[in-house]
Amino acid sequence: MGQLEFTEFYRADRDRCLRAVLTGVGDRQLAEDLVAEAFTRAWMSWHKVRRHPAPRAWIVRTALNLRVSWWRRRRREVELDDGHEAADPGGDPGLVAGLDPALLHLLRRLPQRQRR
Repeated sequence: MGQLEFTEFYRADRDRCLRAVLTGVGDRQLAEDLVAEAFTRAWMSWHKVRRHPAPRAWIVRTALNLRVSWWRRRRREVELDDGHEAADPGGDPGLVAGLDPALLHLLRRLPQRQRR
């Protein structure tokens, strides 16, 4: 019963959820990816989601939350300019070109999660 019920829910509400998320993010490909991930999570927790007062709203909110989480992770990443190499091929492969060795030493002392 659960799989059939989920399949019907997916077919009936996928496009509406996609339109709602597309309105929020403005990029069709990204909206499709977010909605697909939200439906995947809904399937994995369908026993809870199907009892939600508004499962379609759950999908949209989950998709938009995924977008915020992605943006937060991306914001913390450090991007290198195209002209810089990530590693110094002639020296220690762990060294980043142009990075002060004292700073690198301090960064290596941080816990792995903070370094990421």
